Amino acid sequence: MNKRMIMLMAAVLALLSASGQVSFTGGDVDVFVAPESTDEFTIFVIYDTQDVIMHYPSETGERPTVCSYESYPNEIDGVKWNGFEATLNQVKEGGYIINDNYRFWVVNYANHHMELNDLFFSNEVSCDLLSFTIDGHAEAIIYKRFGGSPQVLDRGIELSYKTLQWDSNTKSWEEQDVVETFASLDQGIQISAPLCDNSAFVLTGDRFLKEWNLDLESKECGPYAAQAVSCIATAVQDKSENSEESQSSGLGGSAPFNIVFTGYRTDAANYYVWEMATDEDFENIIRQEYQDVFEYEFNESGTFYFRYVVANGTCEYTSETFRVSVDPSDLPMSKLLPNVLSQGSDGGDKRVWKVPAKSMIEFHCWIYNRWGNLVYEFTDPDEGWDGTYKGQYVDTGVYFYVITATGSDGKKYERHGDINVLNYKGTRGTTESGMGGL
Repeated sequence: MNKRMIMLMAAVLALLSASGQVSFTGGDVDVFVAPESTDEFTIFVIYDTQDVIMHYPSETGERPTVCSYESYPNEIDGVKWNGFEATLNQVKEGGYIINDNYRFWVVNYANHHMELNDLFFSNEVSCDLLSFTIDGHAEAIIYKRFGGSPQVLDRGIELSYKTLQWDSNTKSWEEQDVVETFASLDQGIQISAPLCDNSAFVLTGDRFLKEWNLDLESKECGPYAAQAVSCIATAVQDKSENSEESQSSGLGGSAPFNIVFTGYRTDAANYYVWEMATDEDFENIIRQEYQDVFEYEFNESGTFYFRYVVANGTCEYTSETFRVSVDPSDLPMSKLLPNVLSQGSDGGDKRVWKVPAKSMIEFHCWIYNRWGNLVYEFTDPDEGWDGTYKGQYVDTGVYFYVITATGSDGKKYERHGDINVLNYKGTRGTTESGMGGL
């Protein structure tokens, strides 16, 4: 038994299984049941319908009515009945209806055979799309459901190439194989401009030839030097509740704080810059940093915008915009500052005396005992005082603070008041002569 006959029998058995009704014999009867088929509607793609016979066995023993879309409700000329099945010689491309309810479409692939002679990519530089010119043809294959509008049957023509894909786990651009499919070649083909060089683009098809294990049409062209550029940008803020990596929101707060801006660019980008502006349209750019990683300390109140720009003299790409809001400074009046420091389980959030200051670029606080001796000083309002002196707890009593500060908006502050240390537990004792009850 030759290979052709084996393929014929396999095709017929597959069709009987798939449709449960229609089968085809004779001629070049390689047949493909298109995945676009449904329970109510089947699309049969036959390699060549010449000399092909269509069979439809009767399920009831009665003669079925076989119509074309064009002849419905009248039967097609040439249908034969032998008492158990209807047959039609010389099947043609088009739609068929059997017994008013079973509907299908036959495609004669011989009318649409794919042919490729050559493949060229456009030399016109586009930063978004890459176009191809094809010497050959693979026109759209049209089918219709009964009473419906024309639809295109996907030929599954494949174009293989490489591009770069961002990997958020490794924080890098990784080379990736891409296979794009096309329903036809009527209008040529376009793809998103690859982000890396390609040794070759390979056009292969179509899925019907592949299904029948016949020689695929295939052409390639190359090499190709990437022109398109892209980038990913991130921002990481320290000393913030939002200290995790951000990609536009949640940045800012009380100064001072640092943000590390990092840009990741694709292969073809040889120009790169971080831009800082006071407006989101970047009409007032106040700083430019020609590097991938840019760390900035925020000491001035206001709203600032950052973006990462990459280019290569031909194409340009701009990252998303990062908005950073720096709070205006604030230091409550002395009468509103905390004045109690306690210890133990009943101390709650009063175990450390802290100043609720915001956006201070200069800060200095001194704490004295009632004899005017310096007990503690600090320059970071987030630090505060835990009620110790040289590692030992101070005596309960009244202590006094003096604060001078400068805000991110240039405001000057001076504050002074008292701190009542209550029920403070721990080792106490005089540590120096002249320090009174410390």
